[in-house]
Amino acid sequence: MDKTELVDKLARVDEDAFFSGVGRDGRKVRVIVVGASALLLNDLSATQKTKDVDIFEAESSVRECLYRDPDFNSQCQAFCSCLPYNFEDRLVEIGLDTMSITYQTPSVEDLAVMKLYRWEDPDKADLTAEGFLSKLDWQQLDYLVHDPSEAAASRSVPPERDREFQNLLHNYDEYRKEWRR
Repeated sequence: MDKTELVDKLARVDEDAFFSGVGRDGRKVRVIVVGASALLLNDLSATQKTKDVDIFEAESSVRECLYRDPDFNSQCQAFCSCLPYNFEDRLVEIGLDTMSITYQTPSVEDLAVMKLYRWEDPDKADLTAEGFLSKLDWQQLDYLVHDPSEAAASRSVPPERDREFQNLLHNYDEYRKEWRR
């Protein structure tokens, strides 16, 4: 699906939630979108398409409305260890006109950390796209990768014994050397 289709789906979920009683008290609930959908919503996707909508977190009152649609993926808790520890401090609200849901994504730099853990061809395409690079704060990304209170703090294994974390450091070094301007 492209961005227009994705936004339409999010709007439909918001409407369904509102008519189910969510948000009628004036309080919106939070839904955190990650993965390719988050890139697409922030105009950062190299392909401008996504096959599904990865939901990292959704309040229980809207889950039924979200997961009625098979394009919404609730199996994203594995991302938890790939997000810097304090990512919630940097969430970005997607500017959709909604009645009951506030849609948010991780920051550009937090999304980069997530992609650097995997660092496969689609991740490389996204992280090296001109639109992504133009919005990336390299100083912030460096902080998230290297500060012990961020990427390392999200892991359950000490960094020196964590193979995935060591891969992140290696991938970041490669990315930085080749793409930092």
